[in-house]
Amino acid sequence: MDAGRLFGHVDFFLDTNTRNQPKLTGGDAIRAGLRHAATRPFRVVPFFDPGPWGGQWMKEVCDLDRSVPNFAWCFDCVPEENSLLLGFGQHRVELPSIDLVTLGEKIYRGGIADRMVPACAGCHGPSGSGIPAQYPRLSGQHADYTAAQLNAFRSGARANSPQMTGVAAKMNDKEIKAVSDYIAGLH
Repeated sequence: MDAGRLFGHVDFFLDTNTRNQPKLTGGDAIRAGLRHAATRPFRVVPFFDPGPWGGQWMKEVCDLDRSVPNFAWCFDCVPEENSLLLGFGQHRVELPSIDLVTLGEKIYRGGIADRMVPACAGCHGPSGSGIPAQYPRLSGQHADYTAAQLNAFRSGARANSPQMTGVAAKMNDKEIKAVSDYIAGLH
Protein backbone atom coordinates (compact mmCIF):
# COMPACT_ATOMS: atom_id res chain seq x y z
CA MET A 1 0.00 0.00 0.00
CA ASP A 2 1.47 3.39 -0.97
CA ALA A 3 1.78 6.23 1.54
CA GLY A 4 -1.22 8.15 0.15
CA ARG A 5 -3.55 5.21 0.66
CA LEU A 6 -2.01 4.28 3.99
CA PHE A 7 -2.53 7.79 5.36
CA GLY A 8 -6.31 7.36 5.46
CA HIS A 9 -6.03 4.14 7.46
CA VAL A 10 -3.67 5.29 10.23
CA ASP A 11 -5.37 5.13 13.64
CA PHE A 12 -2.79 7.17 15.56
CA PHE A 13 0.15 9.51 14.91
CA LEU A 14 3.06 9.56 17.32
CA ASP A 15 5.00 12.82 17.52
CA THR A 16 8.52 12.15 18.85
CA ASN A 17 10.07 15.49 17.87
CA THR A 18 10.62 16.55 21.50
CA ARG A 19 12.97 14.21 23.34
CA ASN A 20 11.28 12.23 26.14
CA GLN A 21 7.89 13.86 25.39
CA PRO A 22 6.04 11.66 22.87
CA LYS A 23 2.55 12.81 21.90
CA LEU A 24 -0.09 10.40 20.62
CA THR A 25 -2.97 11.84 18.57
CA GLY A 26 -5.85 10.11 16.80
CA GLY A 27 -5.63 9.73 13.04
CA ASP A 28 -9.04 11.34 12.47
CA ALA A 29 -7.96 14.43 14.44
CA ILE A 30 -4.72 14.76 12.44
CA ARG A 31 -6.54 14.35 9.11
CA ALA A 32 -9.12 16.97 10.17
CA GLY A 33 -6.31 19.33 11.19
CA LEU A 34 -4.60 18.91 7.83
CA ARG A 35 -7.86 19.51 5.95
CA HIS A 36 -8.34 22.69 8.00
CA ALA A 37 -4.77 23.88 7.37
CA ALA A 38 -5.18 23.29 3.62
CA THR A 39 -7.89 25.97 3.45
CA ARG A 40 -5.83 28.91 4.66
CA PRO A 41 -2.33 30.35 4.51
CA PHE A 42 0.06 28.55 6.82
CA ARG A 43 3.73 28.59 7.67
CA VAL A 44 5.80 25.53 8.39
CA VAL A 45 8.20 25.26 11.32
CA PRO A 46 11.55 26.62 10.09
CA PHE A 47 14.51 24.31 10.40
CA PHE A 48 17.84 25.75 11.57
CA ASP A 49 21.04 23.81 11.07
CA PRO A 50 24.45 24.52 12.55
CA GLY A 51 27.37 24.98 10.19
CA PRO A 52 30.96 26.23 10.03
CA TRP A 53 30.13 29.66 8.63
CA GLY A 54 27.40 32.26 8.94
CA GLY A 55 26.74 34.52 11.86
CA GLN A 56 25.46 34.67 15.37
CA TRP A 57 22.56 36.92 14.40
CA MET A 58 20.14 33.97 13.89
CA LYS A 59 20.44 33.14 17.59
CA GLU A 60 19.18 36.59 18.48
CA VAL A 61 16.62 37.12 15.73
CA CYS A 62 15.08 33.62 15.94
CA ASP A 63 15.63 32.96 19.68
CA LEU A 64 17.70 29.83 18.99
CA ASP A 65 19.78 27.60 21.24
CA ARG A 66 22.69 29.72 22.52
CA SER A 67 24.87 26.63 23.14
CA VAL A 68 25.20 25.82 19.41
CA PRO A 69 28.42 27.38 18.08
CA ASN A 70 26.93 28.74 14.87
CA PHE A 71 23.74 28.52 12.79
CA ALA A 72 24.52 28.66 9.10
CA TRP A 73 21.33 27.42 7.44
CA CYS A 74 17.61 28.06 7.69
CA PHE A 75 15.13 26.06 5.65
CA ASP A 76 11.59 27.38 5.42
CA CYS A 77 8.71 25.85 3.48
CA VAL A 78 10.43 22.80 2.09
CA PRO A 79 7.67 20.22 2.73
CA GLU A 80 10.09 17.30 2.63
CA GLU A 81 12.29 18.86 5.35
CA ASN A 82 10.09 21.11 7.48
CA SER A 83 7.31 20.24 9.85
CA LEU A 84 3.86 21.58 10.61
CA LEU A 85 2.45 22.29 14.07
CA LEU A 86 -1.21 21.44 14.56
CA GLY A 87 -2.97 22.72 17.66
CA PHE A 88 -5.72 20.89 19.50
CA GLY A 89 -6.56 23.21 22.40
CA GLN A 90 -3.40 23.32 24.54
CA HIS A 91 -2.01 20.24 22.77
CA ARG A 92 0.49 20.79 19.91
CA VAL A 93 1.53 18.04 17.50
CA GLU A 94 4.41 18.35 15.06
CA LEU A 95 4.32 16.27 11.87
CA PRO A 96 5.95 16.41 8.44
CA SER A 97 4.40 19.16 6.35
CA ILE A 98 4.53 16.84 3.34
CA ASP A 99 1.41 15.23 4.87
CA LEU A 100 -0.54 18.40 4.02
CA VAL A 101 0.63 18.26 0.42
CA THR A 102 -0.63 14.69 0.07
CA LEU A 103 -4.33 15.46 0.78
CA GLY A 104 -4.98 16.73 -2.76
CA GLU A 105 -3.00 13.85 -4.24
CA LYS A 106 -5.01 11.37 -2.19
CA ILE A 107 -8.28 12.73 -3.56
CA TYR A 108 -6.96 12.97 -7.13
CA ARG A 109 -5.55 9.44 -7.18
CA GLY A 110 -7.88 7.60 -4.79
CA GLY A 111 -11.07 9.62 -4.42
CA ILE A 112 -13.01 9.83 -1.16
CA ALA A 113 -14.34 6.33 -0.55
CA ASP A 114 -16.72 7.04 2.32
CA ARG A 115 -18.65 9.54 0.14
CA MET A 116 -18.26 7.58 -3.09
CA VAL A 117 -16.23 10.32 -4.77
CA PRO A 118 -14.27 8.64 -7.56
CA ALA A 119 -10.60 9.31 -8.17
CA CYS A 120 -10.07 12.19 -10.60
CA ALA A 121 -7.32 10.14 -12.24
CA GLY A 122 -9.90 7.54 -13.30
CA CYS A 123 -11.21 9.88 -15.99
CA HIS A 124 -8.61 12.63 -16.30
CA GLY A 125 -5.60 10.27 -16.22
CA PRO A 126 -2.75 9.90 -13.74
CA SER A 127 -0.91 12.92 -15.15
CA GLY A 128 -4.03 15.00 -15.78
CA SER A 129 -3.74 14.68 -19.57
CA GLY A 130 -7.42 13.71 -19.93
CA ILE A 131 -8.97 11.84 -22.83
CA PRO A 132 -9.55 14.15 -25.81
CA ALA A 133 -13.21 14.80 -26.65
CA GLN A 134 -14.31 12.96 -23.51
CA TYR A 135 -12.50 14.23 -20.40
CA PRO A 136 -10.63 17.56 -20.40
CA ARG A 137 -6.96 17.99 -19.67
CA LEU A 138 -6.43 19.26 -16.11
CA SER A 139 -2.64 19.16 -15.94
CA GLY A 140 -1.19 22.54 -14.99
CA GLN A 141 -4.58 24.27 -14.78
CA HIS A 142 -4.57 27.20 -12.35
CA ALA A 143 -5.85 26.16 -8.91
CA ASP A 144 -8.28 29.10 -8.68
CA TYR A 145 -9.84 28.18 -12.02
CA THR A 146 -10.22 24.49 -11.10
CA ALA A 147 -11.75 25.39 -7.73
CA ALA A 148 -14.15 27.84 -9.42
CA GLN A 149 -15.30 25.14 -11.86
CA LEU A 150 -15.80 22.57 -9.10
CA ASN A 151 -17.77 25.12 -7.07
CA ALA A 152 -19.88 25.94 -10.16
CA PHE A 153 -20.64 22.24 -10.64
CA ARG A 154 -21.50 21.89 -6.95
CA SER A 155 -23.86 24.91 -6.93
CA GLY A 156 -25.51 23.96 -10.23
CA ALA A 157 -24.27 27.12 -11.98
CA ARG A 158 -22.42 24.82 -14.38
CA ALA A 159 -24.61 21.95 -15.53
CA ASN A 160 -22.94 20.57 -18.66
CA SER A 161 -21.63 17.41 -16.95
CA PRO A 162 -23.92 15.37 -14.71
CA GLN A 163 -20.90 13.28 -13.64
CA MET A 164 -18.98 16.31 -12.39
CA THR A 165 -22.07 17.80 -10.75
CA GLY A 166 -22.43 14.57 -8.78
CA VAL A 167 -18.74 14.48 -7.84
CA ALA A 168 -18.53 18.13 -6.76
CA ALA A 169 -21.75 17.88 -4.73
CA LYS A 170 -20.00 15.39 -2.43
CA MET A 171 -16.89 17.52 -1.86
CA ASN A 172 -16.41 20.22 0.76
CA ASP A 173 -14.47 23.48 0.32
CA LYS A 174 -11.30 22.05 1.88
CA GLU A 175 -11.26 19.06 -0.44
CA ILE A 176 -11.94 21.22 -3.50
CA LYS A 177 -9.03 23.50 -2.56
CA ALA A 178 -6.66 20.60 -1.88
CA VAL A 179 -7.38 18.79 -5.13
CA SER A 180 -7.28 22.05 -7.12
CA ASP A 181 -3.86 22.88 -5.67
CA TYR A 182 -2.63 19.36 -6.50
CA ILE A 183 -3.92 19.56 -10.10
CA ALA A 184 -2.05 22.85 -10.60
CA GLY A 185 1.20 20.98 -10.00
CA LEU A 186 0.53 18.16 -12.48
CA HIS A 187 2.61 18.22 -15.66
